[in-house]
Amino acid sequence: MALVEMVKGLLTSAETIQVTKDMVVKLGKEPVVIKDAPGFATTRLGVALYLEASRMLEEGVASCADIDKAMKLGYGHRMGPFETCDLVGLDARLNNINALWESPATRSGSRRSCFAASSMPGSWARSRAPRAAIISTSGSNSLFASSP
Repeated sequence: MALVEMVKGLLTSAETIQVTKDMVVKLGKEPVVIKDAPGFATTRLGVALYLEASRMLEEGVASCADIDKAMKLGYGHRMGPFETCDLVGLDARLNNINALWESPATRSGSRRSCFAASSMPGSWARSRAPRAAIISTSGSNSLFASSP
């Protein structure tokens, strides 16, 4: 992957950012500077896409394969949201979702809406049950579910 997300904290100097950007470019990578915020850029966007794709699957809008195919052909993504989740790992994706859900920075206004408990697949977040599990079945068919 060519991308390097550089996280700029409150005390990170412009000089540090520039030196780091130069090093990243010398390594043949592409830097992007991101403010220190929950999920940075790629994880936060990936979670939002995965949650919406999961809602579409739950509603029967399309299959995992067709949702992935639509994102690849329609938007030029190299992988669809379910394929990406399979690569990243369901446990990692769940940790990302939990971190964004629990972060004070994503609790205000409309930003919270994409992580709203009422919209999470399988009512998983509504229950916040300790028995919540992630289920993966055959290939890129991944869902959240709560055990009874």
